[in-house]
Amino acid sequence: MGIFFDCNLSHELRQIINSSPIFIYDENEKKNFTFICSIMDRLDDSILFLNTHNNLPQTLDDFLLFMVHACIVNDAVKEIMAKLNIEDNTRKDKNFFKETCMAKPLSLSEDACPTDSKFFEYFRSLTFAHPFETSRASFLKENKEIHFSPFVMHAKNFIKPGFVGAMVYSNKSMETLPIFVSFDALKNYINSRYMLISKVIEVLHNKIEQQNEIWKKHKVVDGKTPLNTLKDIASILKERYQETSDINELIYIFEYAPKTEKTQKSLDNLKKHIIDILPNLLRSINELDYNPFYNEVGRILHAVPEKSYKGADYEISKILGFSPQFDNIVFFRSCVASFSQKIATKWVDIDVLEMPVDEIKILVKIACYLEKESEKVHE
Repeated sequence: MGIFFDCNLSHELRQIINSSPIFIYDENEKKNFTFICSIMDRLDDSILFLNTHNNLPQTLDDFLLFMVHACIVNDAVKEIMAKLNIEDNTRKDKNFFKETCMAKPLSLSEDACPTDSKFFEYFRSLTFAHPFETSRASFLKENKEIHFSPFVMHAKNFIKPGFVGAMVYSNKSMETLPIFVSFDALKNYINSRYMLISKVIEVLHNKIEQQNEIWKKHKVVDGKTPLNTLKDIASILKERYQETSDINELIYIFEYAPKTEKTQKSLDNLKKHIIDILPNLLRSINELDYNPFYNEVGRILHAVPEKSYKGADYEISKILGFSPQFDNIVFFRSCVASFSQKIATKWVDIDVLEMPVDEIKILVKIACYLEKESEKVHE
């Protein structure tokens, strides 16, 4: 049993649809997002089945399941190309089933032979989709003919090696019409349809590149103050559908007015660190390379002292992860009191009982960063 679908293609499709937020948030693109996701999931399942069940079917169920999954692949490719307005240059091809159509019992002329896609629809109808009323094919419509299929044929119930088929009755004749199709031709047709996913990937890639070119033209303005620069970064990140919680916390830090001299001194110290990395942040945003941005900012906002008291990691996580909707405020403030006594009091003043949650969290982050920087100095 050989694998005949290249799984890398479906993986690449999933990778590219997940590589840009435009497919989730852009007004023109997001209408197709859930549809494309359903296509990807179905493709993955059907490719897995077909790659592990691609020998000549030995039973009725083997054959029917092969056809079901083959149809899912065929229809998935057809529908995603239609959604994305991609021209199917193979729609008139007669590469795989012409021999079957010109042979008995159909005995069609070359011109009268249906295209590969039309024949596959006809064969699908016979095998399982509409076995008792197959009449849509053009060569049947002309004569108002209807085909009925009492059973399909596979390796165990007929003697033509390498072929599958369907027994057919017609409303125009009392003869039985066994229609045989090369199983290799069937597999190669489905694989040729699947390979059209490369066109989908190309179109999606071009959409990303076009949008990136637009975004690159809107660069961060190095404002007269760090606060103005941070606000411009926030605006651009929002415009590009990027996460803005971290940049909003930096803005909060620059807008925050401490009530004590100790906190003000620590805040000014932290601001200097942020100002030092601003050129790196601007470069990251302007180059659409967001990982360095989030890494730099995360190093400040998500610092955890490594040499502090036992249980510090736990208390810090409970403080910073606190949600008023789901967590106990009393437990939250008890963690703040413990952390404040053991670490934060060196750097900031926290009113454990009166301060709002957001203010406490930012003060805890300031203390964590400065404590970690202090640990480096004393290594």
